[in-house]
Amino acid sequence: MTAKEAIPTLQATAKMLLPGMRHARSLLDVSIQVLQYFEAQAAKDVGMGTFTQPAEAEQKLLAEVENVRALLSAFGRLQGKGN
Repeated sequence: MTAKEAIPTLQATAKMLLPGMRHARSLLDVSIQVLQYFEAQAAKDVGMGTFTQPAEAEQKLLAEVENVRALLSAFGRLQGKGN
């Protein structure tokens, strides 16, 4: 197969995979921001010698977290198949 023959296949693959990849990247960005928040809060607590008790999470938020976790897990499985 020549490079010219492979271009339509590469374009079709990119068209199929890019939306999911962009979505996964946005989920990872949100996850990073959340972890950075908690990292900063922990550093603040250590510096002040205090402990900030987290508030109870709403059930709707917990369901959304499970959805994000499932999406990230699916993304990880898809990425693992490519190796």
